[in-house]
Amino acid sequence: MRITVRFLTVLVLVVLAIPAQARDMTGKGGIGVLVTTEGMPMLAFRYWRTHLALEGLLGYVATTPTPATLERPDTTQLRIALGFLYRLADDQKASLALGLRPWLQYTLQSATDQKDQSTWRFGAEIPLQGEVFLNDHISLIGHVGLTIDLATPQARTDGSATALDLRKDTTLLIGVRGGFSGGAGVTYYF
Repeated sequence: MRITVRFLTVLVLVVLAIPAQARDMTGKGGIGVLVTTEGMPMLAFRYWRTHLALEGLLGYVATTPTPATLERPDTTQLRIALGFLYRLADDQKASLALGLRPWLQYTLQSATDQKDQSTWRFGAEIPLQGEVFLNDHISLIGHVGLTIDLATPQARTDGSATALDLRKDTTLLIGVRGGFSGGAGVTYYF
């Protein structure tokens, strides 16, 4: 009798078990918008292979204060990033990925009382990205990560000087700055 009850219990549990399947993103591409903690909106394209996604991001932001002065210049920034994400965990409605995104940024500043100044910056971020799927085509994305920025030192906004700021010949100087990055966005998969 005991063996029959145990056998029937196991049989019922096996029959009633619903298999949990992860969302299959293999071969799907998506286009979306990502807003970073730096305030730069970015157009994002993502293409998933089995556990690896390739990404391309393009960001643009411009500020035009009136009048443009030395303290508040007219600023235009353009950022291009290419990267990849590796899926760490996957579920039917969510996934978690870790990646690497090298980027290149061009900044142009102009004011009425000075000549235009342009700079190039290179960096990379290591995002930890969570993605929640609302349906088969739309997902919400949030990411946080570490970033490394390589370029000439940026001026400090508090007015104090650093040892790097005191150097006279800064044309060949490369500064390394680390920081925090993050953002949120939405993607439409087709």
